[in-house]
Amino acid sequence: MVFEELGNLFDEQLRVVTSAGLTEMHEVDRLSALTADEVPPGFHSWVEKRKREYRCGRHHARRALALAGGAHAPILRDAEGVPLFPTGFSGSITHTGKNCTLAAAAVAHGTASVGIDAEELRCLPEDMIEYIVSASERERLRDDLRGASASLSQEGQSALVAFSAKEAFYKCIFPKLRCRLGFHEAEFRLEKKPTQNQPGEFVVRMLRKDIPGAPSHLTGRFLSNDRYVVCGVSW
Repeated sequence: MVFEELGNLFDEQLRVVTSAGLTEMHEVDRLSALTADEVPPGFHSWVEKRKREYRCGRHHARRALALAGGAHAPILRDAEGVPLFPTGFSGSITHTGKNCTLAAAAVAHGTASVGIDAEELRCLPEDMIEYIVSASERERLRDDLRGASASLSQEGQSALVAFSAKEAFYKCIFPKLRCRLGFHEAEFRLEKKPTQNQPGEFVVRMLRKDIPGAPSHLTGRFLSNDRYVVCGVSW
């Protein structure tokens, strides 16, 4: 997976533009600076890792917005932490990593919503697997992702794909619906395994029926290598 491939996570007709990069602790000053409006309350008391993640995310959000043809503008956030893009654009931001931050942003034109989520590859512990996937999802994961790649062969790492897919799904729908959603209120199903040249595909199905206007399901895509998993969902 190279960063230029992240655009393949979304349908071409949506004109989604992505930006991503790796930033180590000593490289933060190479990023574009936050504007005064972008600095959230309490920012200066945050630990170094959290500051770096926030700044990396905003850097790539502004870069993706510029590449999408948007005017230079600060990327603020609302009271619930949703990033606010200029009129005519929507977007999503993600970051992961401890000493080295992978940050990525996806920006779409028009009324489309997008969600992007990146996770550092790891094997989730038993309690986390149970928290993220149901028994039936877990049963499918044991078969579906086995052999997809050496890095995704373990059950805990397979569950990480479901985790990331559900996170991307939630980021995609939340700005429009403003609904809180538990991991067991959405169901992950693998549709296509990733190959060397093509991302994998999945469906996340909404199990709750009490959210007006919610999609019954959304299709997403994911890329992985021996270090990261990145999922994208559009609506």
